[in-house]
Amino acid sequence: LYSYFQGNNDQSAKITMTAPVLTNIIPSINGPFCNSQLQAHPIKLPKHKYVVVRRFGDFMDDNSISTQASALKKSLKNSTWESAIIFNNKISDDHLSVAGYNSPFQNENRINEVLLWFD
Repeated sequence: LYSYFQGNNDQSAKITMTAPVLTNIIPSINGPFCNSQLQAHPIKLPKHKYVVVRRFGDFMDDNSISTQASALKKSLKNSTWESAIIFNNKISDDHLSVAGYNSPFQNENRINEVLLWFD
């Protein structure tokens, strides 16, 4: 991914870290984070109206993404959003994305987000 930002892309364009790296998490038969491959290419945002977000620090990995997604879902329990989102089945694991805002070389004060999209 770092190579992509440094100009190893179709347009040979260098990209600064002013915007997050947004990654959609696509569930597989073995679980949402198994056998994943990183392929850098532009994506379109999901066509959902709303998103709930949980911010977290440190480096992202399969475990931290799963933990943070679970914590985000748990935080919706007994909230004003619970009936609108969870009970109406308008949110699921296939609407999960993560955003990273830092250079891969930044070790401290990292900012990441896990996002659950819904209608």
